[in-house]
Amino acid sequence: MPKIFAGRCAILLLSMPLTAFADLTITQVQTTQSLKKGQPDGAPTIKTSTIWISPDKLCMLGADESTLLLAAKDSLYQINTSKKTYTGMSFSQLTSSPTQENATPPEVAALMGNMMKMEITIQPTTETKQINTWNCKKYLQTLTMMGTTTTSELWATEDVKIDPTLFKKFNASFFLRSQSTKDLAVQMQKECEKIKGYVVYSVSTSSIMGKESNSTMEVKEIKESAAPAGTYEIPAKFKAKKWE
Repeated sequence: MPKIFAGRCAILLLSMPLTAFADLTITQVQTTQSLKKGQPDGAPTIKTSTIWISPDKLCMLGADESTLLLAAKDSLYQINTSKKTYTGMSFSQLTSSPTQENATPPEVAALMGNMMKMEITIQPTTETKQINTWNCKKYLQTLTMMGTTTTSELWATEDVKIDPTLFKKFNASFFLRSQSTKDLAVQMQKECEKIKGYVVYSVSTSSIMGKESNSTMEVKEIKESAAPAGTYEIPAKFKAKKWE
């Protein structure tokens, strides 16, 4: 859904170099609330995730799923911990041109027209404030996708020193998995260059088929620590599945 993509963009952008080779861990919480006529519609969905980073590896751990990026092996894995399965693909496959079999027929593309138009813009502002212990600057993001527009406030800090390379690949991977969103991935990487620092807080609002939704992402902690054994590996006895 667009709000999820927007949230991922907000979470995974940065521009400062890592000064040490120790593992880094980031703990963040994402809260999504559906709205009806401006009022909360049901209980919010709250998801806590942990990101582990090494010089050439990154793993994002969620409650039921995790994503593992191994840059040195040109590999990306989606791991379903509840079903004990995983899917994997290389970045060369993700960034390759579509085959004739998988390409969208011209008549279908023409029929979809503006409904399939995808665009993202990020606008820096001069507004600043302190969030947690970090000095932050505000950015405004607008994402149009599949007829839905999601607007976001992104708050980024330059107080955190992190290598941008892994995050750029990780962030782009969510869009490169589909031929229809590859152009958006290119746009996103270009627009995200405007953000100076690492996004530690974001608020996104979207409306889908008349139903509004708010999504908030907040980084709770960033620290150096050794990753537990097996963090950057496929768990033993997990079964491989075809990438979908």
